[in-house]
Amino acid sequence: MDAKVCNTTGADFSVSQSSWSPSYKDGTSMETTGLSGGDMPKPEFPMDKTLKSGRCARGKIAFPVHAATRPTEIVYETDDGAAPAEWAVPKV
Repeated sequence: MDAKVCNTTGADFSVSQSSWSPSYKDGTSMETTGLSGGDMPKPEFPMDKTLKSGRCARGKIAFPVHAATRPTEIVYETDDGAAPAEWAVPKV
């Protein structure tokens, strides 16, 4: 998955691969493989990076998914108590 997060609020915040997860119709979700995901194409999304106002972080994140299943949405959830953001995965 290719992900991008930008700081438009002004207050510094941290981003990481662990904030992202694909979610499936049956309620299951997957955690990222982290930087040990194998031969991931570059650039990889950072593991821990502080974004200052006006800055962005972008890169690829690997998940251990099966070829026969497809997530229904991508969830971005941080540890700061904010509501998670969710995006539907388009059907191919």
